[in-house]
Amino acid sequence: MSFAADWIHSQVCGYGRKSAGSLIVFWRAYCDESTDDDWFIIGGYVATAETWDKFSCEWEDLLSFLPSYMDGVFKMSDLMGSDYYSERALAFYRLIENADLISMSCTLRKNELLAAFDEVIWPSNKITNWSQFRRDLTNPYIFAVRAMVLKLTRVQVKLGVHGPVNFVFDERSEQQKILNAWHHVNDSVPDDIKRLLGSTPVFDREDRSPPLQAADMWAWLVRVWQRGKEDYDWAVTEDPAWPWLHETALKKGFRVSFNQEDLRTELEKTNRLVRHHLGGLF
Repeated sequence: MSFAADWIHSQVCGYGRKSAGSLIVFWRAYCDESTDDDWFIIGGYVATAETWDKFSCEWEDLLSFLPSYMDGVFKMSDLMGSDYYSERALAFYRLIENADLISMSCTLRKNELLAAFDEVIWPSNKITNWSQFRRDLTNPYIFAVRAMVLKLTRVQVKLGVHGPVNFVFDERSEQQKILNAWHHVNDSVPDDIKRLLGSTPVFDREDRSPPLQAADMWAWLVRVWQRGKEDYDWAVTEDPAWPWLHETALKKGFRVSFNQEDLRTELEKTNRLVRHHLGGLF
């Protein structure tokens, strides 16, 4: 039993693996973001505690093959600077592929979120602290986390996830923004959906969490694919840089993608709620 596997189990279940005697199935989603000047992606994987235990042990076995400058911690952007990066990345991706993991991601363009917000006619003179309101609603963390969590609640039973899912994010992420997004979902959904949300998200260090390292890889890949795939068709088979992804691009899971029109539609819904809250006078 590796340190990482026992750590994951204690975080998921609340006790060490040796203490486990229950048949309760615990689900946990590990998520990380990948961003550049244009795109914002948040992505990761959902699995049971037992699956994460096994996965963590196998992932740790591969870390010794990383370049020495990575100090035994997988980071996709760092790996891309090494020789034979494709072969090294392949080994880690095959492990992800062979595990019983459910992928998820949300993709948007940051400038389109800003533009969509400005297209909506808000009652700005009636909103207290308008500047903060605008910052919150154009924050890609808040928008993407909310969208991904809501999508999971809608499809998780179909994907074989029966029970609440607890979310874990990289503690270097913008924690308060993620918590704000999660609480917004929790406060706005009906009770039957709320039961699927699990506990308030927690944050962990990527250097001791193989599942977060896997989420880092997935978010990075989604961003690289998305940059050249305007229609989000995931037809990555033409990409010569990643020939080993040809058979596996459609990993079980779900993907949410927003263009500017989609973003405006979602923001218009928020605008209607704001106006209703203000008394429907505007």
